[in-house]
Amino acid sequence: MTDARAVDLLRKHDQRAAKRGTFESHWQEIADLVLPRQGDITVHRHPGEKKQEKIFDSTAALALERFAAAVQSYVAPQGSKWHGLRALPEELNEDDNVREYFDLLRDKVFTHRLAPFANFYSQLHEVLMSLGAFGTGVLYIGEQKRGLRYRAIPLAEAYIGENAVGQVDCIDRKYESSARQIAQMFGTKNLPASVTKALDKEPEKPFTLLHCVMPRADYNETKVDAKNMPFASFYIERESQTILDEGGFRKFPYGVARYVTAPGEVYGRSPAMTVLPTIKMANAISKTMIRAAEFQAFPPTLVHEDGVLGRIGLQPHSVVAGGLNAQGQPLVAPLQVGAQPQLGVDVLEQQHGIINDAFLITLFQILVDSPQMTATEVLQRAQEKGALIGPALARLSTDLFSPMIERELDLLADKKLLPPPPQEIIETGAEYEVVYDSPLTRAQKSEQAVGASRLVESAVAYAEVFPGMARRIDEDEFIKILHEASGAPQKLLRSDDEMEELEQQEADRAAASAATEAAPAVAGALKDMALAGKANADAGAVRAGV
Repeated sequence: MTDARAVDLLRKHDQRAAKRGTFESHWQEIADLVLPRQGDITVHRHPGEKKQEKIFDSTAALALERFAAAVQSYVAPQGSKWHGLRALPEELNEDDNVREYFDLLRDKVFTHRLAPFANFYSQLHEVLMSLGAFGTGVLYIGEQKRGLRYRAIPLAEAYIGENAVGQVDCIDRKYESSARQIAQMFGTKNLPASVTKALDKEPEKPFTLLHCVMPRADYNETKVDAKNMPFASFYIERESQTILDEGGFRKFPYGVARYVTAPGEVYGRSPAMTVLPTIKMANAISKTMIRAAEFQAFPPTLVHEDGVLGRIGLQPHSVVAGGLNAQGQPLVAPLQVGAQPQLGVDVLEQQHGIINDAFLITLFQILVDSPQMTATEVLQRAQEKGALIGPALARLSTDLFSPMIERELDLLADKKLLPPPPQEIIETGAEYEVVYDSPLTRAQKSEQAVGASRLVESAVAYAEVFPGMARRIDEDEFIKILHEASGAPQKLLRSDDEMEELEQQEADRAAASAATEAAPAVAGALKDMALAGKANADAGAVRAGV
């Protein structure tokens, strides 16, 4: 029997599918030329079919790979803890227990992300590939017995919707699953008759499933129930319009990255979209140059029309019998069509440069191409990179990482894998905010370091003219500014308490050294005083007639 709720959900899904229809032809064209492994958007290929037959120039595909790798290393490098957590309100962070607690939370999250079974960084790379190609990438944050599990959702499967403030809060995932997999996920009870029948005779037969996640309209905060959570979840078998499972999520389980969005559009636009005409031109030029080179290497052959030569061998070292007439003139000659493939090289290089610029490859190579730089020049280059790259990548924090971190903490807390909060947080009911500390954020902060370095350099340069200028510079603040921009470990710097103790030790040593150096002089002075006192006493005695 058809479920009315399933019919309503499918109707809403069809509306979302209609809205993204104009994007799909765009995505398919990009997939064919830039990301062929995700090329099943408007076409359906069988597993193992060739998907790169339309590519004659691989510059865009290689630029996309570099873009994804560079963005990942710039905003979420695998070898560092690229974000932290801190309490709200801000004054709570002055408490050692609060700071230590949020550091523990951060460490727990990174530990579970880095677990081999979590598969975080490999899936993040796929999301960033989709971001660079199509402008939108989708990451599912799930759970398993041992912790967290991540999965990049192909854009062909994802249909998204926004709330009133432009945040993605609805996703329909449309995908195929075999009868055996459906039974594994949902059990054998309440399956549609078509799935039950296939399970006995064709267990690998595919069925179309729809996973719908959206805010629950009738959510009741006072009711604790799997079917009464802030976000509703429905699994539907499309053909039979049957709801296989109903549940919910406390936090939105998807992170949706979007590169840039145009007014009135829900899906993002990508670097590949920006230079798609250039990509197509480079592909066409490469194809033409290949054909021109082929004409040069294997030109058409001109032969005598009587055909007495028969089949001509064109392999190296071949002997063509009858290739000359009685006068020694060749009866076989190549047709020179005047093909000059080298003429397209300069134009092709220009197109390659435009493609690399669109994927930010030129910006990411600034430091690589200029290794012989001073510390100030490095800071200046980092500042330039942060200013140019920052606007394009800033949305990753709000669209992808912040919802992801909320979901991670919720899942780990539900599994009781997080430490208990300190009393200060329990009493105040404090919340938290995410603080990003990636190479991108440090590059954006490097402006202060550049200014501080220039100030110190100027003070040194004018020290001979204005000797008191250097005393105005606070060396502690200067090193803190440089440290914040450099990304060096916090433990590299001594704490304020350690500095006070060190200064006290130095003061004690200086006092002891001064006392040691002054000891001979003091002793001599005391001796002189003693002699002088004795002399005065003798003189007094003489005067008294003693």
